[in-house]
This record gives sequence, structure tokens and C-alpha cells, in this order.
Amino acid sequence: MRTSRAEIDLAAIQQNIRKVAAKVGPAVRVLGVVKANAYGHGLVQVARAVTEAGATYLGVAIAEEGVALRQHTNIPILVFSPPTEENLEDYVRFDLDATITSMETAYALDAIAGSAGKRVRVQIKVDTGMGRLGFFPKNAVEAFRTISNLESLSLVGVYSHLATSDEVNKEFAKRQLISFKNVVTAITDVLASSARSNLPSKSPKTIFHIANSGAILDLPGSFFDMVRPGIMAYGYYPSFETTQSVDIRPALTLRSSLVQVKTFQPGMSISYGRKYFTRKSERVGVVPIGYGDGFTRLLTGKASVLINGKKYPIVGTITMDHIMVGLGDDYEVQKGDEVVLIGKCGDAEISAWDLASELGTIPYEILCMINNRVPRIYLNSNTPLTD
Repeated sequence: MRTSRAEIDLAAIQQNIRKVAAKVGPAVRVLGVVKANAYGHGLVQVARAVTEAGATYLGVAIAEEGVALRQHTNIPILVFSPPTEENLEDYVRFDLDATITSMETAYALDAIAGSAGKRVRVQIKVDTGMGRLGFFPKNAVEAFRTISNLESLSLVGVYSHLATSDEVNKEFAKRQLISFKNVVTAITDVLASSARSNLPSKSPKTIFHIANSGAILDLPGSFFDMVRPGIMAYGYYPSFETTQSVDIRPALTLRSSLVQVKTFQPGMSISYGRKYFTRKSERVGVVPIGYGDGFTRLLTGKASVLINGKKYPIVGTITMDHIMVGLGDDYEVQKGDEVVLIGKCGDAEISAWDLASELGTIPYEILCMINNRVPRIYLNSNTPLTD
């Protein structure tokens, strides 16, 4: 196995999920968001962990993720992106919840499911202000009525997505909530009317949901029937503007080690482009990780690493397979010493937020950039520890 690896503390993820569940209360379900390889943490292992921690739904971005996951679990899997013509059959074959954002998709999926003699679970997406996918609220209720009457579709959910729940100013998020509540009320009236008319129902109880991490932290009126913790499941708050009303801890540590340490004379250059020159006699360590692993070249001149509890700067341009670390005149650091790029080392810590802040981005992107060339090692797991 490579020296460079990402260690994933599954117990931390489970603790984060349980704390979300405690915040929202026993009447509210938890959907574990495991899209994008579980934010870089590993799709299958994390899905198992959040399920063991009490999540009763899983959420992925694309059908391919749902297909890969279905081999390992029987619980419902919601695919957030709507089906395409090419993957409609996957929803039927692998029992995935399809997000419906147009009647054309609903009719096409109904036809394919009917031909297979099956029924497919679907959820309607409502665009309450995200400006991305979904029916506008004024069309959502009629879509609900029509889809409810399609023979081969089981309408199990209606949901939306908040655009600004992670900001201090919650006014727009509250407007979205009002819009969604109006849709919920109207659909509830439709369901009540059907019940009074003794019309047969082909669908189970409708699940209404809108709350992402920011809303879980700060908007208790958004919980409805289910919440969708994303980044907070992995131990990061979605921004510096939310409260920290749920105590969470990061699950991922990115580690490597020094494969060589050399002493450079004054005026010597380091790495491509000769962007860094030694000012005096300096020791430089080489670490076998680079932008080919997802440790982006954009961190050149900005990032540091931890060795033996101390912080050392990355010097020279980050390359595809290696980074160089300026050790100065510290002769205690030797070849083979462990290097922490994200995580804790003694009393020191470098978080995904630290790297994100240097790049003007968010921890989501930093974590998702760690690609599959980096082995994942799973800690605190009841299942095999490598993925």
C-alpha cells in the first residue's frame, strides 16, 4: 500500500449522524448524503457507517453512484439528479428513488417501469429559489396530482433545496421555507381530499424534506419529515457564518511520509519553474503526494504540512506526484517521518477549512479533490478496513 493515504474515522461520522438525529428529534428521519464518493471519504464504507448510526435513507448525485451502492444495501437511495434517457432502466432494475423535475421524465419512467411489470419510487423536486432543478412551486401541486395517478410510479417524496442556509442573513432561506410550506400544505390538502373520497392510494406516506446542513444547524422550522446532513456528517460546518449548534468532528486525516531529505546550498532552486530558491543552507524533504492525487497545484506557496507536531511550509511548485517541504535547519526531522497534510499531529492541526481558505473555496471541494489514487484506510469499522 502507498505511503500516502487517507484515514477515515467511521466512528466520527457515526457520532456526527447521531448528533444530527438528536438535534432533529426521533420523529424526523435522517438521509445520509454520500454523493461524490461520500465527499471523498468512500461511498460504500460510509454508507454502511451512516446506516448503522441510524440513517434510514441514502442520497447520491447520479444514478451510477446509486447502482454501485445498491449492491451493498437495501435501504432507499435517492438520486438527486433527474434520470436521463440513457439511465431510466437503472431506476427500475436497481430500485432507486428518481428525482422528477419534468412530466416528460415521469411519463418515460412510468412507461419503462410498466413494461417491466414493476413500480418505481419517485420524488418530486421543487425549485423554491435555488434556481437549478425542479418544478416551480406554482406547478408542483399539479405535477403531484398527475404523477400520483401514473400506474407504475410510487410517489414517495417531495423536496427542495436551500440556497443560503449557510449565511448569516437567513431572509432568503426563510422565504424559501415559506414557499415550500405552501406546497406542503397544498399537497397535504390533495392527499386529504383523496382520503375523504376513498380513492385507492398506490403510494406510501409522502416524505417532505428541505433541510441541508446549514438548515439543520440554524433553521429548526425546516426539518419536516427528513433532513439531509451533507458536509456536517463529515465533521465540517458548511461556512463560518452558521452556528455550531451540533458538535461535530472531522473524520478524514490525509497522511504521508518523507521519502527523502536533502540539504541544499544557498541559491539552489526547488521544483518546476524555479519558483523557490534557498536563502541559506536548508534541508528539504520530499513527500510522495501531489496534484495527481488531488492535492492541488494551486496550493503552491500557500500550504504547509505537519511533522512531529510542528508546521513546515511546502516549498517550490507542487508536482503531480510529489511535494517538497522546507525543513530549514531542523535536523530532528528524518526520512520516514510521518507527514500530515489534513488533520491533527500532536497539538497542531491543519483542517480542510485551512486549505480551502487559502484557495477561496470551501472544504467540500478540498475533500472531494482527494481522488482514488489515494488509498482509504477505515478506522473503527466492523467491516474490512480497506476500500
